[in-house]
Amino acid sequence: KNIQLWQSLLQYYSNEGDKNAIIEVLEEMVRVFPDNSDVYMDLSAYYAEQARFREAIATLKVYEKIEGKSEFVSMQKYRMYLMLQQKDSALAEVRSLAAEAPGDLRYLTMEGDIYLMFGDRDKAFAVLSEVLAKEPDNVQAQLSMVGYYSDAKNDTMFVRTMENLMRNEKLDADTRENIMLELVRYKEKTDSSDYIIKLFDELMELPFGVVQTGCMYVSYLMHTDKGNDAMRPVLEKILSIEPDNRAALLQQLIIA
Repeated sequence: KNIQLWQSLLQYYSNEGDKNAIIEVLEEMVRVFPDNSDVYMDLSAYYAEQARFREAIATLKVYEKIEGKSEFVSMQKYRMYLMLQQKDSALAEVRSLAAEAPGDLRYLTMEGDIYLMFGDRDKAFAVLSEVLAKEPDNVQAQLSMVGYYSDAKNDTMFVRTMENLMRNEKLDADTRENIMLELVRYKEKTDSSDYIIKLFDELMELPFGVVQTGCMYVSYLMHTDKGNDAMRPVLEKILSIEPDNRAALLQQLIIA
């Protein structure tokens, strides 16, 4: 029962890249070391890597009997239930987490996402609306609502929700850029450039994200007929906040 010998065997097969052999060794190890939670965790990871999700979940359940429930393990199981299209099991996992942290709206939002994923739009809307009633600037719930309105073909609320996201200081930079690009692409098909310019102008007045918004604005203006005059005040505002912004300095030289 020297676990170091088993670990040496695992290392050998790992160096060989033989994952099937690794799984066989780990399966034997859980029989030899039934109380070693690390072995169960490792085995579940290899099962999941091979899309053997049912076996991975079963192994994690044994892990939980040893170590107790944790958010990390519950989230692992939740993701695999979704891969298996097991809606009820995914909901049960999320609700068990919510019961332990009733004030954490992440789990309620995840419940809404599950309903949305399985096409139950009415329940998704009800749950996500509950989240936003409690926390109007909840980014994940707003993003989920974008998906809801897209599925429901509600163009007005689809756009309005994306606009609200752009005004949300909690939105991370990468997602902000993606949302703005989506808005631009969408509105270019349905509106004149005046809408996009008006939105950019509004966002440039917010107390956050001005440099990023300004860079996107300049990039947009470069592909319109608005000319260099429209670009100058945007570049000036970027440089008033970030004087060494190289992209803005270079563009300012180009249009000088």
